[in-house]
Amino acid sequence: MPEDLIAELRGLDLADTTLLTSHAIELMRWHHQLQYRDLQRQVRHVMELGDEELDSFEKRTARELTDRLMDIHDRETMTRQLAETLRKLESNVCTLA
Repeated sequence: MPEDLIAELRGLDLADTTLLTSHAIELMRWHHQLQYRDLQRQVRHVMELGDEELDSFEKRTARELTDRLMDIHDRETMTRQLAETLRKLESNVCTLA
C-alpha cells in the first residue's frame, strides 16, 4: 500500500473510517451476490441435463459448483453479519458522541 494512502487513512476520523468500512462491506456483498447468481445458473444448467447425459467428469463438475455455491453463500452470511455489527457500532458511536 503506498505510504501516502496509509498516511491519509490514518488521518481519518472514526465516522469516515466507519463509512468507508460500510461501503467496503456493501461492495463485498454485491460481489458475493453476483458470484452466487452465476453459480446458481451454472448448477441449474448442469442439473437439467439429467444423469444419463452426464459422464463422471460432468458429475464431478456439478459437485464442485455446488461446493463453490455453498462457500459463497457462507461468505455472504458472514458479510451480512459483519454489516449488522458495523451498524450497531455506528449506532453506539453516535450515541456516545
